[in-house]
Amino acid sequence: LKEITDSAEPCGNSVMAKVLWELGHLLGETKWMERAEEMVSLMKARIVAYPSAHAQWASVAAAIAFKTTLVVITGPEALKFATILQKTYRPFVIFAAAEQQESLAVFEHRFKKNETLIYLCRGNSCKAAVDHPDKVIWNENWP
Repeated sequence: LKEITDSAEPCGNSVMAKVLWELGHLLGETKWMERAEEMVSLMKARIVAYPSAHAQWASVAAAIAFKTTLVVITGPEALKFATILQKTYRPFVIFAAAEQQESLAVFEHRFKKNETLIYLCRGNSCKAAVDHPDKVIWNENWP
């Protein structure tokens, strides 16, 4: 039998769906995100019928439905800026910060020498980079 319901701990399959969703964003693996969507789709009726037994599934479904925002921060003050931005709870937001060039897809073409930049991205589009946390505009209605 496949483990599909949550108990005191989230079930393994719902955790896997969350991991596929988040790592898909960080590593640029659209196949992983699509697989997470398929997994949630297969569970939709159960989530609606028995939400208390499928809390982790519901959380992943919400992240998919409300379009996860990826915040990429690069440069010498990346970790400091990430700490500032994470002080406010923001559901469905994934943070990736690096002070030096990294090989992960999420950081590709996002470094500028001696500058710290913050990118807000959804799907395949990003807002123009800003250079300070105070300049970040959180708008839930884009794109």
